[in-house]
Amino acid sequence: MAQITITAAAQQGFKSRAQINKDVRSGKLTSTLERGRKVVDIADLVRLYGEPGGDPVLPGPEQAATEQDLETAKAVQNRLEMELREARDALAAKDADAAKERDRLMGMVEQSNALLQDLRKDCEELRSDRDKDREVMAELTQELQKPLWKRLFG
Repeated sequence: MAQITITAAAQQGFKSRAQINKDVRSGKLTSTLERGRKVVDIADLVRLYGEPGGDPVLPGPEQAATEQDLETAKAVQNRLEMELREARDALAAKDADAAKERDRLMGMVEQSNALLQDLRKDCEELRSDRDKDREVMAELTQELQKPLWKRLFG
């Protein structure tokens, strides 16, 4: 059988060096030492990983396990997508509620500002009236302090 070094196998596109070494350590792939280097059979690489750069060709039980894992992963993905949609919908509802509340509060602020402006205007009018009343009172007080003859005849 033709054998190849792990580095050469990785360069040819089977898998990364790290993955090939991991599979050797786990026993999925057998290796031998040749001139101080680990070598693996090309047939074993093709059996485990498929042609270089292609999809792996898995035997029966591993194929079934992989399909079951794929189905489980798809079910988990569908559940997560549904949860994500629900979370997005809930967030959109909260955003809409927050926008309504913001609009309500802004309306209250605008009403309060209008009322405050009206109160300030009324306050200024009252101050102006008070000042006029004081002037009239001061004139009346001065007029009352004049002698009677001056008041009558001028």
